[in-house]
Amino acid sequence: MDRPLIAIARGGYSGESVISHQSAARMLEVLDRSVYDPVLLTIDRAGWSASTPEGEPLVLDRGSLSVDRGSGAEQVRMVLIAIHGSPGEDGRLQGFLDLLGIPYQTGGVLNTSLTFSKHTTTALLRQLGHPVAGSMLLHKDLPMDLPAIAQEVGIPCFVKPDRSGSSLGISRVDSEEALGS
Repeated sequence: MDRPLIAIARGGYSGESVISHQSAARMLEVLDRSVYDPVLLTIDRAGWSASTPEGEPLVLDRGSLSVDRGSGAEQVRMVLIAIHGSPGEDGRLQGFLDLLGIPYQTGGVLNTSLTFSKHTTTALLRQLGHPVAGSMLLHKDLPMDLPAIAQEVGIPCFVKPDRSGSSLGISRVDSEEALGS
């Protein structure tokens, strides 16, 4: 039986890349190698690279998402996305894979892009009648009315980047004055 070549994508552009490598290692650990032929696809700020599960570098053609293990180019047939944050949870990698016609196990471009935005997700949930905590979207380059913000969301509150994974960048604010910092 010909085992399909499966890429496990790991890394990412944020501080969550360490966790992503751990998630990819766990996926690799439980993947049935009698059925699937895995390679690791690392995506980070330095670029894209591929390696064997044992860490041997492979030649990667990013444009077609194929790898050469010494006997010619082999097309990746599916990608398991283990990237936390961008580009694995914000729709970017999904969009690239869609263009290539390569399936993956996460949500698609639209739902991952929408849900990666905390503001958009909260607004949608609120519109659908789900109870959500008070929140507002602020832009760091625009003036802020600190008393109005404090009244709207309450103090203490939490400030978090809109398009960031898990708890990266979150901070507790205990006073109106601290909102501006």
